[in-house]
Amino acid sequence: MTDDQHSPDSFLQVWEDSHASINRHLYRGEGYQHPHLVVGDVITGATRAFWIDSLSAYYPGLLALDGKVDEAIQIHLLTTAIWARFSALPERWNVATGDIDGGLSWYGGRPEFIESTYYIYRATQDPWYLHVGEMVLRDLKRRCWTKCGWAGLRDVQTGEMIDRMESFFLGETAKYMFLLFTPEHPLNKIDAPWVFSTEGHPLIIPKKSTSRQSHRQQQPSSPPSVIEGICQAVPRTNFGVSSTASRSDIFHAASLARLHLRPGRGYGEGPIMENSPDHPSVSVSDLSSPTNYTFYPWTLPPQLVPFNATSAPMAIRPTLDISFPSLPGGVNLGPGALERVRDGIFVKTIGGLRLSMIQDAPLAGSVGAEDDGYRVQVINNVPLGKDEKVYLSRQITFDVVDPYDPNFTRVRDTAMIDLVVDVLAEPNRRRNGSAAPEAGQSAAGSPDSQKDSELHLGGRRPAPSVDESSVVDPPDSTVRSMLSNLVHSFSSLLRDGPNDNAPLRLSLPAALPTGIGAAPLPDVEDALTLSMFGNPISSRLSWSSIYFAGELCNDRILRDVAQNHEVLVIKRGGCTFSQKLRNIAAYRSSRSSLKMVIVVSYDDEIPIHESAESAEYAEAQSSTDGPRPTAPFAALRAEPYLIRPHLDETQMTASGIPRSNPVSLLMVGGGDETYALLQVATGIGIKRRYSMRSRGVPIANLYII
Repeated sequence: MTDDQHSPDSFLQVWEDSHASINRHLYRGEGYQHPHLVVGDVITGATRAFWIDSLSAYYPGLLALDGKVDEAIQIHLLTTAIWARFSALPERWNVATGDIDGGLSWYGGRPEFIESTYYIYRATQDPWYLHVGEMVLRDLKRRCWTKCGWAGLRDVQTGEMIDRMESFFLGETAKYMFLLFTPEHPLNKIDAPWVFSTEGHPLIIPKKSTSRQSHRQQQPSSPPSVIEGICQAVPRTNFGVSSTASRSDIFHAASLARLHLRPGRGYGEGPIMENSPDHPSVSVSDLSSPTNYTFYPWTLPPQLVPFNATSAPMAIRPTLDISFPSLPGGVNLGPGALERVRDGIFVKTIGGLRLSMIQDAPLAGSVGAEDDGYRVQVINNVPLGKDEKVYLSRQITFDVVDPYDPNFTRVRDTAMIDLVVDVLAEPNRRRNGSAAPEAGQSAAGSPDSQKDSELHLGGRRPAPSVDESSVVDPPDSTVRSMLSNLVHSFSSLLRDGPNDNAPLRLSLPAALPTGIGAAPLPDVEDALTLSMFGNPISSRLSWSSIYFAGELCNDRILRDVAQNHEVLVIKRGGCTFSQKLRNIAAYRSSRSSLKMVIVVSYDDEIPIHESAESAEYAEAQSSTDGPRPTAPFAALRAEPYLIRPHLDETQMTASGIPRSNPVSLLMVGGGDETYALLQVATGIGIKRRYSMRSRGVPIANLYII
């Protein structure tokens, strides 16, 4: 590794990234009765199993070393309750069933649980953890002591022993327990950075570095990439001397561990009763099993039991299953009906489909768990990760599902649509080998292109066209990666068919305008962007006559242009959106007249002249999706790279008369690249976006495409 890679900051960043990933995919926090970890798929993050193994008991100690004390205490509470139930830790325990998983019921004296107990005690000085250690010590003496060492348990439920003592029992388990009860030990008082190895050997960082390290330190160092964190303060309590015993979620862990199912045990269990009943280290508590485990650990003395503390209600995440009946005579779910794509599952038929959902997906602007949306977590026994999406074709959804079904309601997106574009692939990208049209020219291939370019008032030439090098190659265009769309998840869906001369069908996200000047979308059918069963898409897009007009601030579009071109492409900037529309002459609505104005955005910033005029407007539009910049523009952003154009006045003609046929407008991003892409387009259409709700709650990871 390089010096930068082999540095404290680099290793710390690895840990922070790992911790964030664990919390994203494996950690089940609030709303799951009590925080715990599950087993996930390394590729998708989907839940694969619900068992907790004894080795994972080290994790709370690791969190405590990093200063994440509260998170460490939460996870450690459940492990403590499991130990209290079985008087040991089984190799695997299932959170979902509450039983030992897969018959793995042995305990070999592993140190991980007492290791975490030691670290959390050192971080908190809470006497609770001394009593946890006492519980572990007494259970080991009662169940694992033999005349010649310490045995493991073949079954933690029956107490059957294994004639075997692992080396780590003395090297780690006994060592951590000894240090827990010996605060005056030098390792507990040393004023130097040190850490235990994985086998329990203390590694103390020397104060003087080696010559190689000294030479390395002399080199100029780059600033640290990881900001130094601040450890959490030691928890305090108003209900007694133990903050852990006073936690309002302590009984949540007991309930999740099914501590009430703890088996009763007889008096004097274990061989220590037969061989050393009079030894000074043996007490009555070592020989008998507790009868009252309402409080755990069962060694908790009365003075640590808070008499006036409270228990918070256990939060349970709402779940919902939606099943679709098999369709008579139709295509039902079977082999090939579910296809895994880059970031989720593509569903090709709805007959026989079953969606299992849980309400744990944070929504934009939500303030609490009660505002979360549903997330599809299982499709017909196929589990999904938190970041995986479910794609449903609108072809199968619209034809079968009742759009007003309260359990599965279709809602149209009022802020975003998809602009669908057909472009010719190489080498026939340009018609007849001609260059791309310049601004102020028609892209319809008509002979009056030069005539159109002279229709601007004042005889001024429009803005120059993009040069040849800026014209994109559609198959590998970075527009498709920068302006990623849901349909882009399916590479096979971008091509129109096997014919090399067929156009590529691309889909660009577009923002719809707001304000009193916003006009509804043209009444046209949604463009097809995919074929359900791999057949070529033969449908033509709605419009093919396109005109390019630059910024359209100082020039005007005359009536002949508006009357004979269906789409007008302009650039953002220079003046307001309303001013751009005012420079379009009045025209009579016809089949070939102007239907849509496309504004191409060139940056992510909101120009002052295009913004809302007051903070009140932003507040009124607060339902707009996407990240929220500083007010007053917070509500205008439709997606991270797009805002919604604000038309702050009624659409007017160039002569100042209200327009009888308001023009529909939308905005796309991408700047010169998108502008050049539209210049080689052979057709343009739109595809409306829809989302799904169940009982009024959005299904966050379900997309209609």
